[in-house]
Amino acid sequence: MEVKNSVKPVDYNKSIKILEKRVNDLVSGKKGELLWILEHKTVYTAGSSSSSKDLISKKTTVIKTTRGGKHTIHSPGQKVIYFVLDLNKRGKNIRKLVNKIETCIINILKEYNINSYADSKNIGIWIKQRKKMKNKTYHHHTGYPGGLKSITAEHLMEKKPTEVVNKAIRGMLPKTPLGKQMAKKLRIYAGADHPHSAQNPEPWS
Repeated sequence: MEVKNSVKPVDYNKSIKILEKRVNDLVSGKKGELLWILEHKTVYTAGSSSSSKDLISKKTTVIKTTRGGKHTIHSPGQKVIYFVLDLNKRGKNIRKLVNKIETCIINILKEYNINSYADSKNIGIWIKQRKKMKNKTYHHHTGYPGGLKSITAEHLMEKKPTEVVNKAIRGMLPKTPLGKQMAKKLRIYAGADHPHSAQNPEPWS
């Protein structure tokens, strides 16, 4: 098997074309199996189970794919591994192959002191959620009688993830006039779409 590790981020569409050609070469016998480790330039992709209702911004450019699952964002710093395998030689048991990949990832994470597990009902590797996300609660008042509202950090992250970051940053700013001025200049966006292209900001990860 050829193992390829690309150092620079690879355009998503370009990588798919390369992988499709590799599949054809594998079928024809021109080339063997491939394991490709890479990073993508920032891109959103949509799987077969995705819905436009899942997107926070309708202006977000999304590439439709033939994979399963919902929406995914790829960006520099996130490692992606693609497999081009001959399942005729390895046995046509996809579930067994996925289980082996999951076990391998779990063992690698252990070396970094990250405890993870596989879920038989949901394909993928899962990490037990930190208690702080469930216990941390934000409160606000609507200004009306009985208008005290509360929401956990976990639910706020699902509903409006930018607000969790916003509250965390504002909480670290000094409680002074200068801190208030700094807070007014704070802008947080979910995704790569924003109206500040002239300032050439870099995505935070």
